[in-house]
Amino acid sequence: MTVRSLPFPASGNLGDLIRPDVPRESLAVIDLSASGRRWSWAKLDAAAEGFASSLVRAPLPTDARVAILAENCAEYLIAYLGTMRAGCVSVPVNQRLPPDTVRYILADCAAQLCIVDAACEALVPSALARIVMRSPGAAALEARGPAAVPLERRTPPQTGEILYTSGSTGRPKGVVLSHAGQLWALSVHVAATPMAGERSLIVAPLYHMNALFNVSVCLLNGIEVVLMPRFDAAAYLKAVAEYRCTLLSGIPTMFALMARQRERLARLDLSCVKAVTIGSAPLTEALVARVQEMFPQAAISNGYGTTEAGPSIFEDHPQGLPRPLLSLGYPLPDV
Repeated sequence: MTVRSLPFPASGNLGDLIRPDVPRESLAVIDLSASGRRWSWAKLDAAAEGFASSLVRAPLPTDARVAILAENCAEYLIAYLGTMRAGCVSVPVNQRLPPDTVRYILADCAAQLCIVDAACEALVPSALARIVMRSPGAAALEARGPAAVPLERRTPPQTGEILYTSGSTGRPKGVVLSHAGQLWALSVHVAATPMAGERSLIVAPLYHMNALFNVSVCLLNGIEVVLMPRFDAAAYLKAVAEYRCTLLSGIPTMFALMARQRERLARLDLSCVKAVTIGSAPLTEALVARVQEMFPQAAISNGYGTTEAGPSIFEDHPQGLPRPLLSLGYPLPDV
């Protein structure tokens, strides 16, 4: 594999995705699970660094597996980034799986710590250490504890994260993903300067490659993120209009459900949307046409990737040729 280099992170650590040249006090995240709580880049970065420092001081050994079991929220991102900054391995887990399957995954990855929201805490085996989000013991996750001790950086293991498959052909299988491999995949999605003024609405669950890769692209480009905890078609469309989101992504089913909201669509101004990426399942011409009706100013693309082989392996043609409808695009170099 030819190495494509990113101008950052210099550390080579996937936990350092927040680009260094973004205006530190500008808006990074709007967390709709917390009534629209806003996080600046500085605050998000400091919380991730503080959480990483707390793991090192615990001490949690390098390469320790840290599971995350929660709905989308800012603390999820902090745990995800901070775990890898500490030299540990992040393991996002689908909390919607049957309880026995969740416990199987926690055992299979040999999790030593679980970051969990209150709604999911009952899924965590009693013997497994946990930090419950938005509880008195979660100060580092919420940037409300004492000033973080400067993080003593440890050489990260080759593995950055483990994502589990859906288990459609048996038990879910852990896909081991390296820092270098994911940064390679992200390298073609980095703008020369921060993309000020762009805002992405993320509602697909962060345990899934679709949302996790999209939010990583946002962090690398200084794109503001609006995080929704779960999908509801009416609430999603309302959020697009209210927060003037410019970039949308999701699966075909989501957009098909939105298209049924005819009365709401007639009332909302959705002209802010510039681009819509649809992936993770087959796409039809009829749905593309309906999505174009909903978001008339948007460019629509059909995305393709896999958890195992890479989240994004096709892009626009290098010579600028138009992409045919439903085409996945042109293979990236070295794919």
